[in-house]
Amino acid sequence: MSQIFKYQKTCCECNKTFSTETYSEIKCSDCEKKIRTDKSAHSKYFQNSNRKETRQVWDKTIPDISYTYKKFTINDVSIETFDLLDNRRKVTKTHVLKLRKLLLKGKHFETPIIVNKVDGLKRLIDGNHRIEAIHQIIKRYWDFNIQILLIEYDNLSPEEEIQVFKLWNSGKPQSMEDFIKNVAHKLSFYAWVETSFPVSVSIYRAVDSITLYMLTNAIVAAKKGNTSGRGLMRDAFEEDLKELDQNDYNFAERWLKVYVETFGEPEWGNQYYLTSFFNATMYIAYTNRNRLIPLGKEMETRIKDKKRLINIAKLGTREATQELVGRMSKLLHNFIRSTK
Repeated sequence: MSQIFKYQKTCCECNKTFSTETYSEIKCSDCEKKIRTDKSAHSKYFQNSNRKETRQVWDKTIPDISYTYKKFTINDVSIETFDLLDNRRKVTKTHVLKLRKLLLKGKHFETPIIVNKVDGLKRLIDGNHRIEAIHQIIKRYWDFNIQILLIEYDNLSPEEEIQVFKLWNSGKPQSMEDFIKNVAHKLSFYAWVETSFPVSVSIYRAVDSITLYMLTNAIVAAKKGNTSGRGLMRDAFEEDLKELDQNDYNFAERWLKVYVETFGEPEWGNQYYLTSFFNATMYIAYTNRNRLIPLGKEMETRIKDKKRLINIAKLGTREATQELVGRMSKLLHNFIRSTK
């Protein structure tokens, strides 16, 4: 009996149409064989092509303009440094009233206010309604103050202000990777990683690599003793990243060498690089950082190939990471107890 295929797909390599039973299949069998027999060429091709494509998308969507990201306290004095632009959104009274009521009830807003600092004034690019609401409250309660997140550009031209405004209001808020890109050049940790590291680390997702956010977030969470894997937070991420020192890098380098030997390279489809699984193992490694090589061997024996752990990791939640830390700790109980 001839085999019946459910799907007709177009190969991402050669653009030929092929039949398959799996919807997620993206390459024909000929291309799959070719890639398997020349893995180094495969990696080089994808690294070059993906980086080029990512760079093109980046150039089209995000202006190459640096900014600072910080906490800022607004009070009766600092409120006067904000300047409302004539060509920005019209302030809606009903929206300002809603924000004012929320602020007086003790509520807050997490999104940053975007400004362009020119001649000592903060020209408002985004945040008109929030600043107006705060201004009205201060008029009535002069001692009112509030700490906000502020993104500050310097001396942008009117055209650049419009470009930045469109970026922040395009319907796609900036990700942690976007924030990290703007501070990566200041980070000693990233400079060390770029010089030498067991795996490829990129700011944005790329084939056969992990992101700088994934790596640093896992380390910071482990240092904080946070079993949920939540390390970097928007209101303090730059400070946390700058605090990563040579000892943290040395630990990360040693652990990733062991991790690769135990769980393989970060290739496409390697489920041991699911975020929750990666965070959980990083937490356990950090708490046992004086015995990383034997820890890797224990994980290979007791953790690897446990389908239940992978299924939990696929959930990708903080609760899943906590569950994994608990289950892994039980499986490694004898080893962990022997290190204390």
